[in-house]
Amino acid sequence: MAVISEVKVTGPILNVTFENGLTLSTEHHDRPLSDLLGKDLNQIKDECFALEWLHIQYEAAQQGVKPLDFFGKTYAPATQTTSYIGQFCATTQTSLDRAITDVCQIDIPLDIPEAALKTLRLGRGRFLRLKLIGQWQSNQISYFLSTLKGLPIDCVEMPIGTYDKSFQRQSLIPLAIRPEAHRVEEVLSTKPTNRLHLDPVLLGGVAKTYDVATRAKALFLDPIISSPPLSAISMLACVNLARSIDLQGHFTHDLDRIIDVEGIPTLQIQAGWLID
Repeated sequence: MAVISEVKVTGPILNVTFENGLTLSTEHHDRPLSDLLGKDLNQIKDECFALEWLHIQYEAAQQGVKPLDFFGKTYAPATQTTSYIGQFCATTQTSLDRAITDVCQIDIPLDIPEAALKTLRLGRGRFLRLKLIGQWQSNQISYFLSTLKGLPIDCVEMPIGTYDKSFQRQSLIPLAIRPEAHRVEEVLSTKPTNRLHLDPVLLGGVAKTYDVATRAKALFLDPIISSPPLSAISMLACVNLARSIDLQGHFTHDLDRIIDVEGIPTLQIQAGWLID
């Protein structure tokens, strides 16, 4: 049994102590702490990223192995990541100049001037990963994609909920979508884009995300692991997941938005690679 004897919250971190004296941490979530205290972790595991990661860490500690060993028998030695620049604005160029990776992610709102991206100075070997945010209409997406010709674009992530195959047929640029958990089967069956940006928090945990990524690869879709801003403790779960599905480290994953927490060692990015 893995009975929880104490629960403490420190900012975004949930610190859980078990009756055997083991203390582990994961991301804080909305579940009431009273639902955890005095309960057996094995009986409260559900489709929750934070609780599932806590469970994996506990089992790894009990077996004397690394959590990474629960993701797969083989894995890449490290993970490539992006630099998150933020929403396109007047200071975007400054942020690009300071970026330490070859792929830079920028959020693109509806009101961006159509020629604005062409004014950016990227430098040799650098690419943009664009994420369309806001309520884009189909004709606006089509027009925007047509303006990107000649630019070094890694891919364009469609607004959430956009599953129109015509966009990928129109564009030579790789497009991506971020599927919600309840629409995974629809996405895998219709393949509206060349890439899937998979968020373990959005999809309900690492096990489900690993399954979706494995099925996507079998369908010749590129699975990219992404996440909301997380502490290093929970971001490690996403890094382990990326390493287990991207065995050669060919993909660039969106895992750079790491929240600094006092007293918690953070993950390091060296030459575009996440070092854990």
